[in-house]
Amino acid sequence: MIFNAKLSNIGEAYTLDNSLAPGFEIGFEQLFGKKYYVGIGVSMNFYFTDFSSTYNNLDQVTFFFGKIPLFFGYRTYHKKYIFMYEVGAEFNTEFQASEEDIEFLSTPINNSYDIMARFRVGTERIMLSLGTEFWVSDVYENNDYGMSVFYLGMKFSF
Repeated sequence: MIFNAKLSNIGEAYTLDNSLAPGFEIGFEQLFGKKYYVGIGVSMNFYFTDFSSTYNNLDQVTFFFGKIPLFFGYRTYHKKYIFMYEVGAEFNTEFQASEEDIEFLSTPINNSYDIMARFRVGTERIMLSLGTEFWVSDVYENNDYGMSVFYLGMKFSF
């Protein structure tokens, strides 16, 4: 199971005064291999934006979407710790918003793609993750917004 605290620039798509939006990701991943491995997963992402300083009729809007990562990695062992280096691509479902009125600003595309890189360190049971994601496809139909995300999280193995 994975849990990541994230920071995204999704506010840029809506020209918000504060373009950075905190969020989180929760999901599952399965790895195949030992030293060199491939992985696949499924997760949900949530981002919380404050529209009140830019638009009078909106307050906080939550964006959410599903994600399927496919990645490969390299694992090394040093004493009691494991170090993992991963790169890959992720398929993202259409961005949904908690407020229906938001679509007048930008219309989300049905799906999008991003590339990701992350570093993990820890034990077989629990690992600390540090990573980044950059969208290589459009997220919205009517603007050139390029989303990027940075995150810090935990991976729990059962």
